[in-house]
Amino acid sequence: MGWLAIHNDLFSRVVKGRPLEIIRGGKIDEAALHRAQMGHRDLEQKLRGQGYARIEDVPRAYIERNGSVSVVSED
Repeated sequence: MGWLAIHNDLFSRVVKGRPLEIIRGGKIDEAALHRAQMGHRDLEQKLRGQGYARIEDVPRAYIERNGSVSVVSED
C-alpha cells in the first residue's frame, strides 16, 4: 500500500488526506481546525515551536498530512 501511495497521487490524497489551511491573515479557520482534530492549545504549541508567539502574527498556516504545522509567509 505504501508503494501505491507514493506512486499514485489520488490514492495518496484519499488515504492520507490533504494539507488543511488553518490560519489565514492571523485568523483561525475553526472548521478546519476541528476537521484536523486539533485543539487551540496544540496549535499554539506548534506555532511557538516555529517562533510565533501570537496567532495574529501568522500570515498563513497549514496542518500537513503528517500532523505537523507549516507556516507560509505572504511574500
